[in-house]
Amino acid sequence: MRIRKDGHVDVLWTSKREGPLALAFDDKSGRLLATTGTSQKNKARLYAIEVRDRDQVYLVARVDDGLATSLAPSSRGAYMLGT
Repeated sequence: MRIRKDGHVDVLWTSKREGPLALAFDDKSGRLLATTGTSQKNKARLYAIEVRDRDQVYLVARVDDGLATSLAPSSRGAYMLGT
């Protein structure tokens, strides 16, 4: 969700099967990154939200573990996830 200065809330992404666990903003790309967690059957995911381009949401990666609980962008453009 994004909370505007006037207090209005915008929902950027929602899912019935997974929830966000970690967020990081990548200044270089201007993307908000979000890791998710799911049930043990499913894989965790890394999403990128293009905040400068109509809040488009892109799936960046799937992770074999069911939870990706931490996230940090590296200086080389890669992402480090803790599972």
